[in-house]
Amino acid sequence: MGNSVANEQTVGFDVKGWRRSLIVYYVSFLLAAYATFMLGIAFVVDRWEKVTWDRNDVDFLANGTECKVEWLLDRTVAAKISTKWEPTIAFLAPMRMGMWTLCVSLSDEEINQLGKAGFPTDKSCFKKVSCGLDGEWHHRMKNLSMIGEMVCMLILGIASIIGGLAVPRNQTRAVLVIGLLYLLAACFALVVLTGIHLNRPGSRSHMEYGVVSISEDKGDLMLIEDLLPARVFTYAWSLDLGWAGVMLCAMGSVFWILLSKRLKVNPIYIPSSGAAV
Repeated sequence: MGNSVANEQTVGFDVKGWRRSLIVYYVSFLLAAYATFMLGIAFVVDRWEKVTWDRNDVDFLANGTECKVEWLLDRTVAAKISTKWEPTIAFLAPMRMGMWTLCVSLSDEEINQLGKAGFPTDKSCFKKVSCGLDGEWHHRMKNLSMIGEMVCMLILGIASIIGGLAVPRNQTRAVLVIGLLYLLAACFALVVLTGIHLNRPGSRSHMEYGVVSISEDKGDLMLIEDLLPARVFTYAWSLDLGWAGVMLCAMGSVFWILLSKRLKVNPIYIPSSGAAV
């Protein structure tokens, strides 16, 4: 009697179709989880871009100026810039950039060692500030990117909540909405990353990137401008992580939409004990 009831419950049950739907669900879930993780990490950490100094170029450019270059920390990390009138006017140091922050890319021990040579140990991290028309554009891009970042993470959070409620109940329309939400999140993340790329070319003319100034005399600081071409700008792993998150988010959107189509034909549920899986 029990076997006959189980057989009646499994009449018309497509095991292969159920397995395919389950595979699509697992792929959708993994893509969504990895995309959320990657974008969250990329937006939080300050590893978007690195600024280093080419030692040979610095020495070459300094020969034609009144600047005296003294390399510190085994000639690999930072340089002390001085003139005939000032013992120390600035330090050339490697830096890392977040979305809108700038930090000296040195360990606490290295900063303390440089402190003995006059390096300001309280200037390890600070906000990027620009003035003039370029500064106004920079401020607008900052606000746009911050809004895009918050909206992107909010959409991902909402999609996760809907996914946890809709999939167990085989609600195809809600699953379709999840796919559209991930596509929308990818668009907002794209806006954020595009803003970062558009902001970078203009930032390379600013003194603050890679230079920790000691002197407040504008004449002394103008001497450093001759050394700025020796800076090397390279994108760091946060930006790569962000682009990977956008790609996974878009791919996840496709799979969630595909899952909504499959659930109409092969809903995901646990078959009764009499079914042969």
